[in-house]
Amino acid sequence: RNGRTVTGSTAATLRNYLDIVKAQKVIYASSYETFQGVPKRYEHATGCLGVEESCVSLPVTGLTAGGTSGQSPTLGAAMATMLGVFPQYDVFDLAALVNSCAQHFPSIVGGVVDMPCVIETVCAETGSTSSVCNAEFPEPVFNNRRIGVLENPGMTADMLYAERSGISAISGWVCDANEIVIEINGTEWQAGYGTTRTDTRGECGDVDNGFSLLFNWNLLGDGIHSVKAYADGRQFASVRVKVTTLGEKFVRVPKLWDSWFDFPGRGEIALRWNNALQNVVITDGTDMQIEQGYSTVPAVHGFLENPSLGSYQSGISAISGWVCEADEIVIELNGESFTAGYGTTRADTQGECGDIDNGFSLLHNWNLLGDGLHTVEAFVDDVKFASTQVKVTTLGEEFVRGVEIKRGFDFVPFGVDPAPNDTFMYADLEWWEATQNFVIVGFLEGD
Repeated sequence: RNGRTVTGSTAATLRNYLDIVKAQKVIYASSYETFQGVPKRYEHATGCLGVEESCVSLPVTGLTAGGTSGQSPTLGAAMATMLGVFPQYDVFDLAALVNSCAQHFPSIVGGVVDMPCVIETVCAETGSTSSVCNAEFPEPVFNNRRIGVLENPGMTADMLYAERSGISAISGWVCDANEIVIEINGTEWQAGYGTTRTDTRGECGDVDNGFSLLFNWNLLGDGIHSVKAYADGRQFASVRVKVTTLGEKFVRVPKLWDSWFDFPGRGEIALRWNNALQNVVITDGTDMQIEQGYSTVPAVHGFLENPSLGSYQSGISAISGWVCEADEIVIELNGESFTAGYGTTRADTQGECGDIDNGFSLLHNWNLLGDGLHTVEAFVDDVKFASTQVKVTTLGEEFVRGVEIKRGFDFVPFGVDPAPNDTFMYADLEWWEATQNFVIVGFLEGD
């Protein structure tokens, strides 16, 4: 460019970027010049409107330089993302900046870029006033696999944050620990540890390594929040979570109906609001007749809260509740036993139990059960205290990969039927692979 030969790591970064663009078939809106076969400059990417945070969500997430999906993005992916935010910036200079970030920032491991590092570097060099540059980020994102892995909420290296809404599990696995603590915006919460995770046998030598904490994200309010995980006082994970609420800590919808749409490659599905999860679930659009169930018995000071009696379930969510005193909580699904983590922080049980470490939870992939009615039973020290049937709807696979979809969902939370005088709410939903379900990323409220 202008008589200058680009070599070394900067040229490699540019080549990586080209590979990603080709692999993803990203179409850019304007023509570009080339220099020795390398694009000199790209303009605004199709589908990215305005220089806003949303522009960071280009389709390079989860790609390596060679275009292989399912791995952490490298320098080329980071640069492709930043060119979406700064379309007017010269690609050669941007490549040099991104490469400099990779060389000098300790948050870069094995060539994988921590995007806040790149953003801070590029914003400082360009003097941009973009909302991306004004965002404040806590500590770098990481998982120290030598101790354990925080899977939910999870992030890849090119993401600014994970998206969460409603009530869902903070979960993962640690091979050996006495205590797992989750720190959210500086407040500590005890997680349940020791749940059955057969997929950790190869890593840990046994299977009782799962941890989970059911959490109502609405309590945090809208915005970006910090989540850290500790095993016996040693921090092993840190992520950023962007929370979107419906304006309340708990939204109760008395009248439920289905919102139908075509799911890519899976046909027509229905979404239905689930009060207990504060989120939508996938259903087949039919009502079901279930056997009489129960969530507690007089002999036990405890309660199975999720799943609620006769509910619809889909994706990955927590089976959870509380028990005042227990050595072991076991969940049976169609007769198969799974150990739940016990001892999670539940301040709302103080009055009933005299302390607060009474929660239990078990993260479960409902897709493993298949479509139809299934029986969920809960036992405390071999005493059954809850039993219910749930109806599971799957997308035909145990784990759906590679789907990107956004969808609207509307409902009337304070009325029985839609009417002109009712308060009407419309939620923007986005598919989140880790939970095999949608999360709320925005909403509107009106008449």
